[in-house]
Amino acid sequence: MVPQKETPKVYPVSAVTRAIAEETGLPQTQVKKTLEAFFAFTKKVVGEGDKVRVLDFGTFENRHRNEQSGHNPRTGEIITVPALDRLSFRGTYKYE
Repeated sequence: MVPQKETPKVYPVSAVTRAIAEETGLPQTQVKKTLEAFFAFTKKVVGEGDKVRVLDFGTFENRHRNEQSGHNPRTGEIITVPALDRLSFRGTYKYE
């Protein structure tokens, strides 16, 4: 029997903001503004076709998937899945 992977925990931005604020001693409002600015910057740069590489952490980039055919599992009908651009993250960090 193949072991099941554990479902990773999902943390809302508020939990991340609170944890960073506790770790740094900065107010949560300042941490939230900083995170929002980073996300906005990343979205803008990646949307323009460039990558955002944070050393010792990872790279944010655009991944393109071409149009492809698929099927509706409920009806079996053949459908066309449209092309898609999406933000992708590849981590380079190491767990200690």
